[in-house]
Amino acid sequence: MAVISCGFVVFLAFSVASCCYTCTDPNAPGFSSRITQIGVQSFREYGIKKLTEMVYSLEIPPQSGKSITVSYKAWNLKVTNFEVPTSKVILQDDIGVKVMLSNISISITGKFWYRAFVTKHSGDLNINIKGMSTAFTFGIGETGGRPSLFCYDYLCDLDAGDVAVHLTPGPASHEAEAEAYLKDTLNKKGCSEIVKKINGDVDENLSKLSMRYPIHQVLDFDFSFVSPPVINNQSLDIQHKGEVYLIDNHDEASLPKQTLPKDADMSRMFFAWVTDFVANSASYVLFQYDYLQYDITEKDVPTGSKLSLNTSAYPTNVWIPNVTQMFPGKVLEVGLKSTAPPTVTSTTSGVTVTASGNVTVYINNPSKPLQYLFTLSSQLTMLYKLGVNRGNVTWVANLVSINVNLIQTAIGPFKIDTLKKMLPKDFQTYIIPMINQRGAIGVTIPCSDDIKVVNTVIQHASGYLKFGTDFATNIK
Repeated sequence: MAVISCGFVVFLAFSVASCCYTCTDPNAPGFSSRITQIGVQSFREYGIKKLTEMVYSLEIPPQSGKSITVSYKAWNLKVTNFEVPTSKVILQDDIGVKVMLSNISISITGKFWYRAFVTKHSGDLNINIKGMSTAFTFGIGETGGRPSLFCYDYLCDLDAGDVAVHLTPGPASHEAEAEAYLKDTLNKKGCSEIVKKINGDVDENLSKLSMRYPIHQVLDFDFSFVSPPVINNQSLDIQHKGEVYLIDNHDEASLPKQTLPKDADMSRMFFAWVTDFVANSASYVLFQYDYLQYDITEKDVPTGSKLSLNTSAYPTNVWIPNVTQMFPGKVLEVGLKSTAPPTVTSTTSGVTVTASGNVTVYINNPSKPLQYLFTLSSQLTMLYKLGVNRGNVTWVANLVSINVNLIQTAIGPFKIDTLKKMLPKDFQTYIIPMINQRGAIGVTIPCSDDIKVVNTVIQHASGYLKFGTDFATNIK
């Protein structure tokens, strides 16, 4: 699951997509993901690390038993060594994931007491197991949108290997009896315990797994499963809901979903195909709950910028000289508010984002209420080309079009011909470079300290964004 979780965080950093084919099935995926056999096998070291941590943290309960002639107790049991030098994980057609562990070494210490006939002994217990091997297969399903695991005894084998028991004090004959008993128990019941652990504790923990990821102060991303994963000997493919919600309100967005084409690419460890529904569901929610509004003040103007909010400076003195003449030397405040949800459309050329809204302009008089001047309707369309540079998602933006119209004024009729003519050029000259300067730096793709993304690629397609990456593990 670490691969999936890390991959989720990766593509959420740039989850923009677009429309191609549409459907109305509420269970259709917003995006799909794939872990290839290369990825599964590569992450075995990560899995072994997590398994090792789990084994060392095990709280082994006291053990006891008796027969006609012997009674025993063992307590304070603790794993002091656990090593798995050889491991392999493979995907199996329509069955699941097979895990093979070889040459396992385990050391356990504790206290013991036993009685054989009238003889009693107690002291220190040391168990050393070498050369243990096991192979088991588990399937992956879907329950309530979460992954579920199931394992069967008949798909499990275990060989205890060499078992050595040291009792201090204790006669060698009793050590030999303990060794034979422990080895026989492991060989007969070891698989049952593995199956019990997977079907019990592991599956129970998955049932509590949150399938939502916070991507904004007010937004949750739902990546729950919409169907059971499809497993073959090359990959594990998962269909995800892929919808963005307001954290406190998970109303479904009434938006069409796109159908993703089949893709046989296995060249990376992890893939995600993200439809436009993901980004558009976010814009829908933000618009519905009035989060797409912002007031531009002097603090938002970069130091050294040629643009100013002073009415006697550029661009007001050129764009709208009427305002300069009526309010010389005053400072403007500009309110932006969307009038429709922004739309995101992906093509092979890039990601097109179109936003519509009203621009309301005020005079900011110190210690006085804002003085309303006028309102413009506007529509802005941008084209973004995404890329990856050293683990950062980067972008290059270009202006497609920008249009404004005067819809209301409190200062009498005035023409905005100059504004309409110069705005596209000035936007391209002053705003686009700022966007691209930030885009050249990009956004770091977050992952854990143990996992880094490498060989990452982003492909623009008609109706979706394809992301693929390998992972480098730094297991210590």
